[in-house]
Amino acid sequence: MRIGSGRLTSAAMLCVSSLALALSPLWAGTMQTDREMSVYALLVLGAVVSAVPFFRSGRIQARTWPGFWLAGVGILFVALSSVCTVSFGRTLVRDLNLLSSLIVFCAVAYSADDRRPVFWSAFALVAGAIVVSVLGGNEYAAHFRQGEPDWRVFSTMFNPGYLAGFLVLTIPVTLALIAQAQERAAVAGLGFALALQIAVLGLTGARAGVLALAVGLAVFGALAALVRLFSPAIWVRLGLSLAISIALATALGRPTVRRVEPSAVAAHSEGHSFAFRKLTWIGAMRTANARPVVGFGPGTFDVALPGYAVAGFTRMAHSNYLQGAAEYGWPGDIALFGAWLALIVSSARALALRKVKADLAPFVCAALAACACTAVRGVFDSDWWSLPIALAASALAGVLARATLREDRQLSLRAGIYGSAVAAAAALLTLALALVVIYSSFYAEGARAMETSEDWPQALEDWRTAGRIAPWDVNVRLRAAQLEDRPQDIERLHRLEPTNPRVFRSLAELYLRDGRDNEALAAYQQARKLDPLSSRLTLEEALLLEKLGHRKQADGLWSRLLYLEKAPYGQVRAMPEMVDPAYAWAHARRGDQLQDSGDMSAATSQWKQADELLSRYFASLKELRPVLEAAGLTDPELESQARALQNGVREKLQRARQARALSPARHSARATTPVHSSV
Repeated sequence: MRIGSGRLTSAAMLCVSSLALALSPLWAGTMQTDREMSVYALLVLGAVVSAVPFFRSGRIQARTWPGFWLAGVGILFVALSSVCTVSFGRTLVRDLNLLSSLIVFCAVAYSADDRRPVFWSAFALVAGAIVVSVLGGNEYAAHFRQGEPDWRVFSTMFNPGYLAGFLVLTIPVTLALIAQAQERAAVAGLGFALALQIAVLGLTGARAGVLALAVGLAVFGALAALVRLFSPAIWVRLGLSLAISIALATALGRPTVRRVEPSAVAAHSEGHSFAFRKLTWIGAMRTANARPVVGFGPGTFDVALPGYAVAGFTRMAHSNYLQGAAEYGWPGDIALFGAWLALIVSSARALALRKVKADLAPFVCAALAACACTAVRGVFDSDWWSLPIALAASALAGVLARATLREDRQLSLRAGIYGSAVAAAAALLTLALALVVIYSSFYAEGARAMETSEDWPQALEDWRTAGRIAPWDVNVRLRAAQLEDRPQDIERLHRLEPTNPRVFRSLAELYLRDGRDNEALAAYQQARKLDPLSSRLTLEEALLLEKLGHRKQADGLWSRLLYLEKAPYGQVRAMPEMVDPAYAWAHARRGDQLQDSGDMSAATSQWKQADELLSRYFASLKELRPVLEAAGLTDPELESQARALQNGVREKLQRARQARALSPARHSARATTPVHSSV
């Protein structure tokens, strides 16, 4: 791409891109906006600086690659979906993610230098992978010492699956660097890096990651052998490195081995995991079909799914392809993945026909292997919604595009002075939005810290400031309204996210706090329309109906809870170890009803079920509390209410046992009493 004269801007963009590739897995893998925004701002700033010549001349020329125009169609549909979104705040963050990925792609594909883009990107990816792997290894060692040999490693990522999704992209790149290395020290260092990454991949316990890597290694080996890419000495080097790495991973990869071994426990765990994905895919398909052309908007899956869900709540569709359809609509999803597939096929063909430069060929081979890995992973997880994975995949796609750029086909555009001004204004606005979100996130992080230290006045002030800076951020403004006890503010937030049931639930909680029970009931009913399967919403509405004296309606909701417990929603969860305590209330109430009708045996059975469920709930909390606290999913109020319910149920069970103990004695006393007949 030529946007001006000089290599300085190209080199600057390449430096920024490489820096983002190396740093993003270190702090932007947890899917927290405040951490991602610094990477977005860095990339957008680099792109704006590199585009200065275009803003001055209004002229751009770019060679095209297979799938170029199809990708353009996909981008147009994403833009249309962004306009029709159900949440501007969430879409803004996701659009910045997509824009950052596009910037990295262009930096690798269109940089003026022949060698540096590929080598710099490769080294940046491997450098980030090494640090992440070291942190993951240390994490596993710490848990192993605490008696947790089955711990699945997170490292710096949102979950172990995303760590696996990142490593399967970097491992083929490490192989390409080993093949290209000239010095023994470099070969030894890269071999250690390869062994470290494969070992940590085994510690993630992600079977889809192991499967994806196997497919990627097969693709890498087949392509390299087909085009006779390496000499026998290099093949020996690669084979030895892989053999040592796989042996080490097999010895240390207990979390993965435990999940694939043919035991009853493993079979149950794996069946549950696949069942949850299957039901989530059905829900994602229903979500996509609800708005098939434009979707619900980039980044909105977690607030769009509840109305169409089959299984329990999850932030992701566990499929790149289905989540894209739900957010962008089917046309945009098909166009984007179609462009990616066209790029893969054309670059593989160019490699097979030996039309790729010799120094670039190993990296094209590695990029194709990595694409095979992420394609397999993309069936089972929404990998590309994690920023480090998205940037890595974009860089590797840039390598493929670089190998297939067509000299005879160019896009030539002259925007003129007005077009240049509009483009410059759009670029600066995008950069300003990223900086605004960073600034807002700074205050939001401070507010969370103040809440932890129980400095509620300062926390409220920080939440207010964050909301004023980024008024489209529903989560920030919602928390400020909750602390300030302003239900009227929450009512206005419904317009910003009309499909988010959490808004109405928060509104109901404030109404309850103010003693406005009837209005709280209406808010709960609105929330349940948006999330009809929610056991928590059903429980809270049922308790409120009982408080208001609507016993018959409450009984209907208790029956619904008992139905949900046996339905796929209650049986299949994202975390099978976690127990939902809401059903205990339904069993306790059913026991009370049976007691009133005189069936004490059945009532005792229901109370026992409630007690057993609550015992499992508290046991799961003890086991998962570190994970829940890290994700911000603890609920002290619910725990307190569950403890009170369990105490009440146990008192009823105790009275029932005492009554049964007394019954035989009374019967025996009646039997031994003499009968006096009258003569």
